[in-house]
Amino acid sequence: WNVDTRIASVYTQQTDKYVLDKGIEFLKKVFLDTYDDEFKKNHFPPAIYLAEDIYREEGWSSYYDQISYYGISHLAIGRIRDNIDALSADELNTIKGRINADFWGGYLFASDKIVIPAAFYDVSKAFYEFNIKNLPENKEKPKSEIDVRNYGFWEPKEGWEGWEGYLVGPKKHSDIISFVKVITTHTAEEMEVLMDGFPKIRDKYTILINYIKQDFGVDLQEIGNQQIK
Repeated sequence: WNVDTRIASVYTQQTDKYVLDKGIEFLKKVFLDTYDDEFKKNHFPPAIYLAEDIYREEGWSSYYDQISYYGISHLAIGRIRDNIDALSADELNTIKGRINADFWGGYLFASDKIVIPAAFYDVSKAFYEFNIKNLPENKEKPKSEIDVRNYGFWEPKEGWEGWEGYLVGPKKHSDIISFVKVITTHTAEEMEVLMDGFPKIRDKYTILINYIKQDFGVDLQEIGNQQIK
């Protein structure tokens, strides 16, 4: 399928029925069974694609073999292959986090079905798509020594990895994706350790958790607490 409208992306269909059946059971474990039927009816995308491979391009960067991706009317799940029932618990938890992140920060955000409170963005408003490396406190530091959690982010913007002089803050939707990915792959106790000493991260965590719980009836942290064994 080539279903993208804004970013070039191609999903390679998985056509083997035996593999697709295993893929459905896999998807239940990492995503579908997380939500009740009422939530699915009201908030799930019209289509969920099971793909052998997901490829996308953004800017001058190409990304191969993606775990998942999204559009304004769909969610795509990649790596649906014959070995999908042999993945380790760590691999499954990583996949769980990425799919949930692309659902909340990708599909729901892109389709305007989620409106994150302005207070969340205000915490890091000076640093979105800004070169954090250029800040006075960072000019003389190697990029590897700069912790973007100090600015309220889990990850910098993709595509600048090979440029030592650039450590760019993410776009807003990517910020949501990163937060959901981290929360849904860590327990509350683990999150406390990760957030310790980073007040901007903690503030945004609290705002996001409370908003989604209040408006959608979903506790993202509880998803993180339910680690796949």
